[in-house]
Amino acid sequence: MSHPTTWIDANDPLVTLPKIALHDHLDGSLRPETLIELATDAGVPLPRTEPGELQFWLRNFGTVEPGRDWEDLFGLSTSVMQTSAQLRRVAREYVHTLAADGVVYAETRWAPEKHRAAGLRMDEAVAAVWDGLELGMRDVRALGHSVEVRQILSIMRTGAVGDEVVDAAAAGADLGVVGIDLAGHEEGHPARDHADAFQRAAARGIRRTVHAGEADGAASIADAIATCAAERIGHGARLVEDIAVAGEARDVHTAVAAWRADGADPASLALGPVATRIRDAGIVLEVCPTSNSEGSVVASLAQHPVALLAAAGIRVSLHPDNRMLSETSVTGEMRAVVREFGWTHAQLRASTINALEAAFGPRELLERIRVETLIPGWD
Repeated sequence: MSHPTTWIDANDPLVTLPKIALHDHLDGSLRPETLIELATDAGVPLPRTEPGELQFWLRNFGTVEPGRDWEDLFGLSTSVMQTSAQLRRVAREYVHTLAADGVVYAETRWAPEKHRAAGLRMDEAVAAVWDGLELGMRDVRALGHSVEVRQILSIMRTGAVGDEVVDAAAAGADLGVVGIDLAGHEEGHPARDHADAFQRAAARGIRRTVHAGEADGAASIADAIATCAAERIGHGARLVEDIAVAGEARDVHTAVAAWRADGADPASLALGPVATRIRDAGIVLEVCPTSNSEGSVVASLAQHPVALLAAAGIRVSLHPDNRMLSETSVTGEMRAVVREFGWTHAQLRASTINALEAAFGPRELLERIRVETLIPGWD
């Protein structure tokens, strides 16, 4: 098991490469030690009270306690993120985790509506997270690291406060808010249900990403683009179901095996209308291989279509999704695709550049990171 605080093998040479993290849930990335301390102070019961044991339980919850789902785990983590002090601490420590991972720019997402149980207003929660992020950035600079972090505010598919989140995002421009997201139960809760909020956001110049193509198929991705003006797609793994392999459509569970059996030839891939639109528009997928390879999309990393999608000309980028819940990092995701799919330095570099170019932060900041850090660090 990797270290329960950073989920990173410090001896992995990939750690030193500068990275971009765009799909990184704050409430899925608490340190186990912090979760235990905050839960103890707040009187919140936990299934385990030793950091390593808690990390194991979280990572394997589906087999340890069948019937639990991701909402149960996020309910546990958000239960100790209800006060300004709690949010500030979690955000501050998150920046230290990014520095250990070699991340130089990140956009952490979280849903303000899930942090109001103790009476916090959305604007107070946003300010608390920003305070923590600023403290963390100051801390790591003093340690010789350069990490820039911004916020993305998530609207929950099953919620009804999308307009409030859009307003909070607009008001939070000076608090590091660079965009909004749509998250939560995808199947049965289409993106179009939140089209009005996203169209309002677009009209106000607020950038937009949408979780899609994870629990539902390619049509869900098309819906996110058409009705919510999504500029990036969170996960997007099931876009592969709109790509024929050797003339035959496949589901997400069998596509990669069929492609490998055909020699993993990019010429054998034929894109359907949704995949063609994603490719031609240059829309970047925020791919999270480890998180999606534990039953939420596919059963194993070998089935994950990240390499197939990249070979088809889709712009993919690699992200951890939930560092604590999936016990991973950007370094870990890079190592995973190297081991499973033989990705080269050039392919990892390309996915990193994709992420930087799709980021929602200020263009002058992103260009400085590209010129001063990313290009020298990868070349």
